[in-house]
Parts: sequence; structure tokens; C-alpha cells
Amino acid sequence: MPKVSVVMAVHNGGAYLKEATESILRQSLRDFELIVVDDGSSDESAALLEAFGDARIRILRNQQQLGLSASLNRGADTASGDYIARMDADDVSLPARLAAQVAFLDRHPEVSIVGCWARTIGERPPQTWRYPTADADIRCAFLFHSVLVHSAVMWRRPDFEGHGLRYDEGVERAQDYELWTRAAEHVCFANLPRVLQHYRLHPDQVGRQQTGAQQAVADTVRVRELQALGIDSNPAELELHHDLARAHYPPGEAGLDKVEAWFNKLLAANQVSQRYPAEALKRTLGRHWLLACRRVVRQLGMVAWRRYRSSSLSWGFYLELWLKARLAELRGAQ
Repeated sequence: MPKVSVVMAVHNGGAYLKEATESILRQSLRDFELIVVDDGSSDESAALLEAFGDARIRILRNQQQLGLSASLNRGADTASGDYIARMDADDVSLPARLAAQVAFLDRHPEVSIVGCWARTIGERPPQTWRYPTADADIRCAFLFHSVLVHSAVMWRRPDFEGHGLRYDEGVERAQDYELWTRAAEHVCFANLPRVLQHYRLHPDQVGRQQTGAQQAVADTVRVRELQALGIDSNPAELELHHDLARAHYPPGEAGLDKVEAWFNKLLAANQVSQRYPAEALKRTLGRHWLLACRRVVRQLGMVAWRRYRSSSLSWGFYLELWLKARLAELRGAQ
């Protein structure tokens, strides 16, 4: 019985599959199995996997394409490890990833799922995704979007099985976000503050090819989260919330008025429902308030600065970040 079962699904992913698989086989942690679900591939994916000749690789083949959610469920159902780790056929796990996540879960029995920070590859300039690390901050962020890199998570198999937590096979895009928000009713989350995954950006990504479907699922999940918070939103507020989740901040001082009013409504609803720890929710909204003010800094100048400082949403830490960003922008304009 391996300690970790790594589950990866692939459909015609031959372009990057070899590199992704090698990154798992080269992990410093050796006690794992790699379950690859070939989801009806018609390219060289099957031959690439067979060529490894590694006993740790288990290949499951779907006779026809079932989709990512069903394929991941099939892989997880076959897993025998204490922990299940996700992997995508176009990403790269750094050698210490599995060992670091196993060590964390072994030390923190209260946490059921752990992710990590990631750095993008494949397109320039590269980005580093530094997501919140604490359970409360991760839960609050789910109001807007997922802050777990799907291909880089590891979870306790018994915890998920015990609560019947599986991918919804009727959801083919943003299925991770949908699953995490259901799991949040039962388990605790964490992110390791280390870059342990390289996330590949490329034109053939399924998420890019089906952006509309992905956004539709995410919109549905966000509405569900707002309802659980106790929010009865009107269409204008809902449109604003979806825009903020996509980092589309409204222009002008009128836009800041809308953002501030909406965030205060969220805080007021949380005071009643007590769904989130108050300080964690304020931190989450404070991040978005900072970004909303930065969005209009060139348009409004010091007005944006004064609005940021005068709002109850601003925090000292974010104030310092805002100041540094403001100075950098001013220097760049000279």
C-alpha cells in the first residue's frame, strides 16, 4: 500500500505528458503510485506511458472520452494510498512537492487538503501565484474563486470518502472550485507557502478553449456561496461580484463607491450568519479593496489614495503595499 496515490487524467496530452510524468517519477518521496486515466486518447499518450516501464505507473483506459470529472473519480476510486495527490498532464511538480505535502499532513491531522504556491511556465512573463495559506483565509477567498492550484493539491483519502466528497460528473469545468466549496462544509484547508508546482500556460489548455463554460460554473458556485453567507443580491450587485472575482474592477470614484458598498454589505451579512471568521473576511475584502483603488490610481490620483485610507476596509499591511505600488507607478511615469 503506497503512502500517496497520484491521480492524473489525460486526453490527447502527448505534447507535455512525458515531462509531467517524469516530474512525478523523480519525486524525493518514493512511496507512491501514479494512476493515469487515459480518457479515450487518440494520440501517442498511451504509448508514451507504456514506454516508461515503471511498476509505479498504473494505466486505466476509458474506451470513450468520459471527461475530466468522471476520469478523476475513476482514478480516485482505484487509489489505495492514505493520501491522494492531483497532477495534470501538462504541469510539472518540483522534486520536493509530495514529500513536503505528506510531511505537512502528517504533522497537521486537523487539515484534510493541502495545496502550494505555483509558478507559471510556457508563457512570458512568468507569474508566481502566492495564495492564502490559512484555512480561514482560503474559505473566505472561495467567495470569489478557488485559491488552490488544482493540479497541486493533496488530500486525505479517508476524509473525502467518509464525507462522500467526489467530483460532480455533471460539472466539466471549474470542477475543483465546485468540489472545494462543498468540501469546506466538512474539512479544513491549507496552502504551503512554497512554489512546488510549475503550472503550464498554453493555447491548447481546455480552460482557455472553454472559457465561457468555466465562467458559467464559477458564477453558479459564487451565487451558492453568497446565499450561504445570507446575501440576497440584486442583478447589479451580482454582476459586480462576478467582475471582481475576475479582477475586473469598475472605473472612477463611482466604481469605488459600488465596491465599498458591496463589501460592507458582505461584512454586515457575515455579522448575522457568522459563516466566516470576521478578521479573515475583512482581510479577503481588504485585498480586493486595495486592487480596486490601484485600478483607478492613474485616473483619480490622490483621490484614490484618500478613498483607500479613509475606508474601514483598508489595513496597515495593505496600506504599505499600496504605498509601494503607488511610488513605483509614479517613478515609472517620470
